[in-house]
Amino acid sequence: MVVESTQVQRETQSPSEDRTRMKFVVSLENDEDGFIVASCPALPGCHSQGRSREEALVNIKDAIEGFVISMKKHGEPLPPKTDLHEVEIEV
Repeated sequence: MVVESTQVQRETQSPSEDRTRMKFVVSLENDEDGFIVASCPALPGCHSQGRSREEALVNIKDAIEGFVISMKKHGEPLPPKTDLHEVEIEV
């Protein structure tokens, strides 16, 4: 299975809010119904979808934001920063 990974970022909208800027890697995969399924490996269970790549990315940003807000609200630790590298192979 080949998946596409991209980093998504949420901008802080209001300086008065207690917000943290975070970047997450998400995977995009075509499903059998023609939708693009977006998943965030750093947040198990955090998934979304869209009819296009752009819609899937917008939807996963919203899902990630809601997931992290819930984690903060319940005092759960946020995922640690991860050093990411892309590896290309030829077979």
